[in-house]
Amino acid sequence: MSENRVATVPEVDGPALLAAVVERVAVGILVVDARLRVRLWNQWMSDASGFSTERAVGQRLDELFPDTPLQAVKRKVRQVLMIGNQAFFDARIHGALLPLRRSAPLQGDAIWIQQTCTLSRVEDATGDQLVCISISDETAAIQAERERHEAHERLKKVARTDSLTQLLNRPTICSLLDDELQRDQRTGHDTSVLLFDIDHFKQVNDTHGHLAGDAVLRAVGEACARVMRQTDQAGRYGGEEFLIVLNDTAAPGALNAAERVVQAIRDTVVEWQGDVIPVRASVGVSTARHGDTVETLLARADAALYAAKDAGRDCVRVEAPEAVAPDEAGSPAL
Repeated sequence: MSENRVATVPEVDGPALLAAVVERVAVGILVVDARLRVRLWNQWMSDASGFSTERAVGQRLDELFPDTPLQAVKRKVRQVLMIGNQAFFDARIHGALLPLRRSAPLQGDAIWIQQTCTLSRVEDATGDQLVCISISDETAAIQAERERHEAHERLKKVARTDSLTQLLNRPTICSLLDDELQRDQRTGHDTSVLLFDIDHFKQVNDTHGHLAGDAVLRAVGEACARVMRQTDQAGRYGGEEFLIVLNDTAAPGALNAAERVVQAIRDTVVEWQGDVIPVRASVGVSTARHGDTVETLLARADAALYAAKDAGRDCVRVEAPEAVAPDEAGSPAL
């Protein structure tokens, strides 16, 4: 019959083991008094700060880091000593609480370790009330989160943007116009649109090739971006057609904007394989009326665009005025 054996745990030196853990743990641990004078400073803190334990202990944090604002740290330390509850600093909000560097820097624009900190009240052997601050390095996590956000924003831009002209694509510009029309119904503001296309664009493709046509489209997109206000939106409506949505703009302002667009396109020079390709555009202008939809507004702009084509191109035409009944015009009713 086998003898039952009881496993035993060898005795360990509790304080020595705790000191070894504090010294080697992969987070920063420091203990400060109410004046932020350092009482404990582990190896992680030495590696990240460049100050050895011998150099740091006995010094105040504002002496070690004279160029770092520490008002928030002082407030938190006082709060912890007074109330006894833990306090926290979130790396996503507070960033680099202390100027600490990683031993292996990450690629990116973060110079200092982005720090999440926990502050806890402790008591030393003499009964002094102190604050233990543990610091974890959140730099990699924050950088990864930022990269995910930037990638998401790039995908959103790709989904909204015409890849050739870098203007908005048709679904996006039409959706924005719909939003503006609905807003106008509530606020009474005016929205106008410029619908235009490049004159004789097919001739450019037939004479110089489709790559030259692409260069012309890009140049027109750049010309639009130069003359638009920040509040305006421009998109490639289809083929060589473009649409600009003018927020809070009545008919006179829309006409002025259209003339600026025509002139900017006239000033555009496209050089292609030794040839200079002149660029011109015809523009139709329409201003929203009560009850307009995207379709009705653009139908009038399209009619004005065709009027500009019929007038010889390279010009602006405004939609036909709204028909007014005789009674509304002031004529006597029969």
